[in-house]
Amino acid sequence: VVGVVTVSVDITRHKEHEREMRDLLRELTHRSKNLLAVVQGIARRSGDGRTGEKEFLAVFDGRLQALSRVHEILVEETWRGVGLRDLIERERLSCRTGDLDSFAVEVPDRRLSPEAAQNFALALHELFVDARGVAEFTGPTEIVWRESDGRFVFTWERSGPPGGVAKDRFGRVVLERHLPRSVGGVAALTTDETSTRYRLEAPLAALDPT
Repeated sequence: VVGVVTVSVDITRHKEHEREMRDLLRELTHRSKNLLAVVQGIARRSGDGRTGEKEFLAVFDGRLQALSRVHEILVEETWRGVGLRDLIERERLSCRTGDLDSFAVEVPDRRLSPEAAQNFALALHELFVDARGVAEFTGPTEIVWRESDGRFVFTWERSGPPGGVAKDRFGRVVLERHLPRSVGGVAALTTDETSTRYRLEAPLAALDPT
């Protein structure tokens, strides 16, 4: 009787392992398809308004690297989410936008779900590249996060003349459509001769890693 019970337990564990592997492969396939769709979208949009292959490749490579960096963090964290402050600092360093003193960052170490992290990474890349493009004319940049009544407001405000983000179709799509859609929120990018401002508002629950 003991032998029969032992065999039964071993088979049960084997079945559980098979089910876990199937679930893992299904999730990996789903994520791979999503990632490929994002890369294809970046490739299509990065050519908008570009005058030559060299310019296109520089823009495309920068966006692809931003996507690669956030996926590297997600793998390190076993897809449990990404800290927002870590994401901001990595993008700042990768875009070589100067000392952190140039940026007044008031952001908690809020954890982002994988989907939100991916879209935040692409949005931050667009904003940092925009700041880098007019760095010699730019004053301090304020990056602020506020929470109230189950919602958050993320703002990015840079003083100085407008950069390229307002005219870049992909940049605007990421900032005003993809990121807010991924967190069930609303966003707006506004520019004038003295400042560039981005505002995103959404429910906090949309950020929680599942």
